[in-house]
Amino acid sequence: MAFFPFKSSGLKHKKPPVELLFPAIEHWFQSDSGQQVLSAEQQLLDDALTDCFGYNLVQLSVSRKQVLYKASRVLNKFTCYPVLGGKTLNKSDVDVCADFEQLPFETASIDTVIVHHCHEFSLNPQQLMREVERITVNGGHVIILGFNPYSLTGLQSLLTRFFPRSIWHNSLFSCHRMEDWLTLLGFQCQNQHFGYSKLSSKPDSTHRLLLVLSRWLSRLPLGDFYCITAIKQEAALTPDKSYWLQTRASFTPLRSKANMRNGKVVPIKRP
Repeated sequence: MAFFPFKSSGLKHKKPPVELLFPAIEHWFQSDSGQQVLSAEQQLLDDALTDCFGYNLVQLSVSRKQVLYKASRVLNKFTCYPVLGGKTLNKSDVDVCADFEQLPFETASIDTVIVHHCHEFSLNPQQLMREVERITVNGGHVIILGFNPYSLTGLQSLLTRFFPRSIWHNSLFSCHRMEDWLTLLGFQCQNQHFGYSKLSSKPDSTHRLLLVLSRWLSRLPLGDFYCITAIKQEAALTPDKSYWLQTRASFTPLRSKANMRNGKVVPIKRP
Protein backbone atom coordinates (compact mmCIF):
# COMPACT_ATOMS: atom_id res chain seq x y z
CA MET A 1 0.00 0.00 0.00
CA ALA A 2 1.76 3.13 -1.21
CA PHE A 3 0.76 6.75 -0.87
CA PHE A 4 3.21 9.50 -1.89
CA PRO A 5 1.48 12.89 -1.88
CA PHE A 6 4.65 15.00 -1.77
CA LYS A 7 8.37 14.90 -2.23
CA SER A 8 11.17 15.89 0.08
CA SER A 9 13.31 18.80 -1.15
CA GLY A 10 16.94 17.92 -0.59
CA LEU A 11 18.52 17.41 2.81
CA LYS A 12 16.88 20.47 4.34
CA HIS A 13 13.99 19.10 6.36
CA LYS A 14 10.83 21.17 6.24
CA LYS A 15 7.58 19.81 7.57
CA PRO A 16 4.86 19.69 4.87
CA PRO A 17 1.50 21.35 5.52
CA VAL A 18 -1.19 19.54 7.42
CA GLU A 19 -3.32 19.31 4.26
CA LEU A 20 -0.83 16.81 2.83
CA LEU A 21 0.66 15.24 5.93
CA PHE A 22 -2.45 14.12 7.81
CA PRO A 23 -4.02 12.18 4.89
CA ALA A 24 -0.68 10.45 4.29
CA ILE A 25 -0.40 9.28 7.89
CA GLU A 26 -4.05 8.28 7.91
CA HIS A 27 -3.42 6.14 4.83
CA TRP A 28 -0.40 4.54 6.51
CA PHE A 29 -2.49 3.50 9.51
CA GLN A 30 -4.66 1.47 7.13
CA SER A 31 -1.66 -0.61 6.03
CA ASP A 32 -0.55 -3.84 7.73
CA SER A 33 2.14 -2.09 9.77
CA GLY A 34 -0.25 0.64 10.79
CA GLN A 35 -2.91 -1.85 11.84
CA GLN A 36 -0.39 -3.65 14.04
CA VAL A 37 0.48 -0.38 15.77
CA LEU A 38 -3.20 0.48 16.20
CA SER A 39 -3.96 -2.91 17.70
CA ALA A 40 -1.20 -2.56 20.27
CA GLU A 41 -2.20 1.04 21.03
CA GLN A 42 -5.81 0.04 21.52
CA GLN A 43 -4.85 -2.44 24.23
CA LEU A 44 -3.04 0.20 26.28
CA LEU A 45 -5.72 2.77 25.61
CA ASP A 46 -8.52 0.49 26.78
CA ASP A 47 -6.72 -0.02 30.09
CA ALA A 48 -6.22 3.74 30.51
CA LEU A 49 -9.87 4.56 29.75
CA THR A 50 -11.17 2.39 32.57
CA ASP A 51 -10.33 5.15 35.08
CA CYS A 52 -11.85 7.98 33.02
CA PHE A 53 -15.29 9.26 33.91
CA GLY A 54 -17.33 12.35 33.19
CA TYR A 55 -19.62 13.82 30.58
CA ASN A 56 -17.45 14.76 27.57
CA LEU A 57 -14.58 13.05 25.74
CA VAL A 58 -12.70 14.36 22.69
CA GLN A 59 -10.38 12.38 20.42
CA LEU A 60 -7.67 14.36 18.61
CA SER A 61 -6.14 11.97 16.10
CA VAL A 62 -4.24 11.96 12.83
CA SER A 63 -6.78 9.44 11.54
CA ARG A 64 -10.47 10.27 11.26
CA LYS A 65 -11.41 6.67 10.46
CA GLN A 66 -10.24 5.20 13.77
CA VAL A 67 -12.49 5.36 16.84
CA LEU A 68 -10.30 4.72 19.87
CA TYR A 69 -12.72 5.41 22.72
CA LYS A 70 -15.12 2.47 22.43
CA ALA A 71 -14.09 1.16 25.87
CA SER A 72 -14.77 4.50 27.56
CA ARG A 73 -17.72 5.00 29.90
CA VAL A 74 -17.86 8.76 29.35
CA LEU A 75 -21.34 9.94 28.37
CA ASN A 76 -20.63 12.10 25.30
CA LYS A 77 -17.81 11.24 22.89
CA PHE A 78 -16.56 13.30 19.93
CA THR A 79 -13.93 12.86 17.22
CA CYS A 80 -12.09 15.99 16.10
CA TYR A 81 -10.13 16.31 12.86
CA PRO A 82 -8.53 19.40 11.27
CA VAL A 83 -10.01 21.13 8.26
CA LEU A 84 -7.82 20.31 5.27
CA GLY A 85 -7.28 23.11 2.79
CA GLY A 86 -10.61 24.73 3.54
CA LYS A 87 -12.50 21.63 2.43
CA THR A 88 -15.56 20.54 4.35
CA LEU A 89 -15.57 16.91 5.40
CA ASN A 90 -18.61 14.69 5.39
CA LYS A 91 -20.58 14.74 8.62
CA SER A 92 -20.32 10.97 8.82
CA ASP A 93 -16.51 11.11 9.00
CA VAL A 94 -16.00 13.18 12.15
CA ASP A 95 -18.03 15.07 14.71
CA VAL A 96 -15.99 18.30 14.82
CA CYS A 97 -13.81 19.87 12.10
CA ALA A 98 -11.43 22.41 13.59
CA ASP A 99 -7.85 23.53 13.89
CA PHE A 100 -6.10 21.61 16.65
CA GLU A 101 -4.27 24.77 17.67
CA GLN A 102 -7.58 26.64 18.16
CA LEU A 103 -10.06 24.12 19.48
CA PRO A 104 -13.72 25.26 19.45
CA PHE A 105 -14.48 24.08 22.98
CA GLU A 106 -15.15 26.10 26.09
CA THR A 107 -12.50 26.41 28.74
CA ALA A 108 -12.65 23.57 31.29
CA SER A 109 -15.42 21.69 29.46
CA ILE A 110 -13.84 18.31 28.53
CA ASP A 111 -13.31 15.51 31.03
CA THR A 112 -11.06 13.27 28.87
CA VAL A 113 -8.83 14.20 25.93
CA ILE A 114 -7.12 11.59 23.73
CA VAL A 115 -4.09 12.91 21.82
CA HIS A 116 -3.28 10.33 19.15
CA HIS A 117 0.00 11.31 17.41
CA CYS A 118 -1.41 14.67 16.30
CA HIS A 119 1.12 16.59 18.43
CA GLU A 120 3.95 14.97 16.48
CA PHE A 121 2.67 16.05 13.07
CA SER A 122 1.42 19.47 14.13
CA LEU A 123 3.22 22.62 13.02
CA ASN A 124 3.02 24.06 16.54
CA PRO A 125 2.83 21.22 19.09
CA GLN A 126 3.30 23.56 22.06
CA GLN A 127 0.18 25.52 21.15
CA LEU A 128 -1.74 22.27 20.66
CA MET A 129 -0.85 21.13 24.17
CA ARG A 130 -1.82 24.52 25.59
CA GLU A 131 -5.23 24.14 23.97
CA VAL A 132 -5.55 20.66 25.46
CA GLU A 133 -4.81 22.10 28.90
CA ARG A 134 -7.33 24.90 28.38
CA ILE A 135 -10.30 22.70 27.51
CA THR A 136 -9.60 20.06 30.20
CA VAL A 137 -11.53 20.34 33.45
CA ASN A 138 -9.77 20.30 36.79
CA GLY A 139 -9.32 16.62 37.61
CA GLY A 140 -9.76 15.60 33.98
CA HIS A 141 -7.64 13.03 32.15
CA VAL A 142 -5.33 13.45 29.17
CA ILE A 143 -4.05 10.35 27.34
CA ILE A 144 -1.17 10.87 24.90
CA LEU A 145 -0.03 8.31 22.33
CA GLY A 146 3.22 8.98 20.50
CA PHE A 147 6.05 7.21 18.72
CA ASN A 148 9.07 6.42 20.85
CA PRO A 149 12.22 8.01 19.35
CA TYR A 150 14.41 5.44 21.16
CA SER A 151 13.11 2.48 19.18
CA LEU A 152 13.42 0.97 15.72
CA THR A 153 10.26 2.78 14.63
CA GLY A 154 11.66 6.08 15.86
CA LEU A 155 14.97 5.44 14.12
CA GLN A 156 13.16 4.63 10.88
CA SER A 157 11.13 7.81 11.16
CA LEU A 158 14.27 9.85 11.79
CA LEU A 159 16.22 8.47 8.84
CA THR A 160 13.54 8.14 6.17
CA ARG A 161 12.20 11.69 6.50
CA PHE A 162 14.95 12.87 4.15
CA PHE A 163 14.14 10.27 1.47
CA PRO A 164 12.08 11.26 -1.57
CA ARG A 165 8.33 10.74 -1.13
CA SER A 166 8.64 10.01 2.55
CA ILE A 167 5.63 10.51 4.81
CA TRP A 168 7.62 10.54 8.07
CA HIS A 169 7.90 14.24 8.73
CA ASN A 170 6.94 14.06 12.38
CA SER A 171 8.71 15.63 15.33
CA LEU A 172 9.93 12.98 17.74
CA PHE A 173 9.17 13.74 21.40
CA SER A 174 10.43 11.38 24.04
CA CYS A 175 8.26 10.20 26.89
CA HIS A 176 10.25 12.23 29.43
CA ARG A 177 9.92 15.38 27.35
CA MET A 178 6.15 14.98 27.14
CA GLU A 179 6.01 14.48 30.89
CA ASP A 180 7.94 17.74 31.36
CA TRP A 181 5.44 19.55 29.14
CA LEU A 182 2.53 18.13 31.06
CA THR A 183 4.08 19.11 34.39
CA LEU A 184 4.58 22.69 33.21
CA LEU A 185 0.94 22.81 32.08
CA GLY A 186 -0.32 21.73 35.48
CA PHE A 187 -0.79 18.00 34.92
CA GLN A 188 0.33 15.16 37.13
CA CYS A 189 1.49 12.10 35.21
CA GLN A 190 -0.10 8.93 36.55
CA ASN A 191 1.09 6.13 34.25
CA GLN A 192 3.42 5.59 31.34
CA HIS A 193 3.58 2.43 29.26
CA PHE A 194 5.44 1.38 26.13
CA GLY A 195 3.83 -0.76 23.46
CA TYR A 196 5.27 -3.31 21.04
CA SER A 197 3.34 -3.63 17.80
CA LYS A 198 4.95 -6.94 16.76
CA LEU A 199 3.70 -8.72 19.86
CA SER A 200 0.02 -8.01 19.17
CA SER A 201 -0.17 -9.74 15.78
CA LYS A 202 0.81 -13.32 16.64
CA PRO A 203 -1.34 -16.49 16.39
CA ASP A 204 -3.83 -17.29 19.14
CA SER A 205 -1.73 -20.24 20.37
CA THR A 206 0.94 -17.91 21.70
CA HIS A 207 -1.31 -14.94 22.39
CA ARG A 208 -1.51 -15.51 26.15
CA LEU A 209 2.24 -15.82 26.55
CA LEU A 210 2.86 -12.73 24.45
CA LEU A 211 0.25 -10.81 26.41
CA VAL A 212 2.11 -11.51 29.67
CA LEU A 213 5.42 -10.67 28.00
CA SER A 214 4.11 -7.39 26.59
CA ARG A 215 2.82 -6.31 30.01
CA TRP A 216 6.24 -6.98 31.50
CA LEU A 217 8.01 -5.15 28.69
CA SER A 218 5.63 -2.18 28.86
CA ARG A 219 7.78 -0.66 31.60
CA LEU A 220 10.93 -0.74 29.50
CA PRO A 221 11.47 2.39 27.33
CA LEU A 222 12.16 0.36 24.19
CA GLY A 223 8.66 0.03 22.72
CA ASP A 224 7.50 1.35 19.37
CA PHE A 225 5.24 3.90 21.05
CA TYR A 226 4.35 5.22 24.49
CA CYS A 227 1.08 5.89 26.28
CA ILE A 228 0.99 8.58 28.98
CA THR A 229 -1.96 9.17 31.30
CA ALA A 230 -2.06 12.47 33.20
CA ILE A 231 -4.56 14.27 35.43
CA LYS A 232 -5.01 18.03 35.49
CA GLN A 233 -4.60 19.43 38.99
CA GLU A 234 -4.98 23.14 39.47
CA ALA A 235 -3.51 24.69 42.59
CA ALA A 236 -6.12 25.63 45.17
CA LEU A 237 -6.35 29.28 46.19
CA THR A 238 -5.24 29.76 49.82
CA PRO A 239 -6.77 32.82 51.52
CA ASP A 240 -4.24 35.27 52.94
CA LYS A 241 -4.80 35.68 56.67
CA SER A 242 -2.16 38.29 57.35
CA TYR A 243 -2.71 40.56 60.34
CA TRP A 244 -2.82 43.75 58.30
CA LEU A 245 -5.57 42.29 56.07
CA GLN A 246 -7.87 41.43 58.94
CA THR A 247 -11.05 43.47 59.39
CA ARG A 248 -10.77 45.99 62.21
CA ALA A 249 -13.43 47.57 64.39
CA SER A 250 -15.69 50.23 62.95
CA PHE A 251 -14.87 53.95 63.20
CA THR A 252 -15.24 55.47 66.70
CA PRO A 253 -15.81 59.23 66.90
CA LEU A 254 -13.63 61.42 69.11
CA ARG A 255 -14.87 62.14 72.63
CA SER A 256 -14.22 65.45 74.35
CA LYS A 257 -12.38 65.46 77.65
CA ALA A 258 -13.57 68.88 78.97
CA ASN A 259 -16.48 71.33 78.74
CA MET A 260 -16.52 75.12 78.62
CA ARG A 261 -18.67 76.66 81.35
CA ASN A 262 -18.74 80.45 81.85
CA GLY A 263 -15.42 80.80 80.09
CA LYS A 264 -13.80 78.20 82.25
CA VAL A 265 -12.67 74.74 81.35
CA VAL A 266 -14.43 72.19 83.49
CA PRO A 267 -13.06 68.67 83.21
CA ILE A 268 -15.54 65.88 82.62
CA LYS A 269 -15.79 63.58 85.52
CA ARG A 270 -15.52 59.94 84.80
CA PRO A 271 -18.51 57.86 85.89
